[in-house]
Amino acid sequence: MLKFFHRLLENPKIYELMQKLLGGERVYKAIREFIKVQLKNISNNNVLDVGCGTGFLSDCFSGAYTGVDINETYIKKAETKRKGVFMVADATKLPFAPETYDLVFTVGVLHHLDLSSSKKLLNELWRVCRPDGKIIIVDGVIPSNKLNFIGFILAKLDRGRYKIRGKKFREMINDSYSFSKKITFTNIIRFPYEIIIAYVYK
Repeated sequence: MLKFFHRLLENPKIYELMQKLLGGERVYKAIREFIKVQLKNISNNNVLDVGCGTGFLSDCFSGAYTGVDINETYIKKAETKRKGVFMVADATKLPFAPETYDLVFTVGVLHHLDLSSSKKLLNELWRVCRPDGKIIIVDGVIPSNKLNFIGFILAKLDRGRYKIRGKKFREMINDSYSFSKKITFTNIIRFPYEIIIAYVYK
């Protein structure tokens, strides 16, 4: 039954509908606000969105936008609705030259990847980011409030089988980018969801 539900979410229309029904729009609104504040005084002439889905955050960025996703139907949907360049690509093997983008962004991808693939993704984000560029990593984590039963259930039902707790998320980012100039973390809680944003200065 769960596998059938996950297959349904491969359809972009159903995916977007479920985001609305499950309150995902509140989370994305908070992410939009974060991006707006963080990028207010930062140049992002060339932006890469890894795991862009249907491109629903493409209008957050002022620079030339490229979105990649492994789901071809999502990319086709994005091309009909959004401005920018969209292409099908594997997040762990990005088809771009090193140091191509000023800003590299990803939301909701890590919890779909096992530890080995997560490390490959993080390495790729660093590789394609220009010197003095920025990397923003956004992902849902297992709720820190043990009484958040709805959040725990939604985490269990999520297509991404690798959701972790916030502490492990921070450790993974710090370990992967130990040579970064600076890393900051921001928690966003929009019941029943808990999101962590890592902002990495290359």
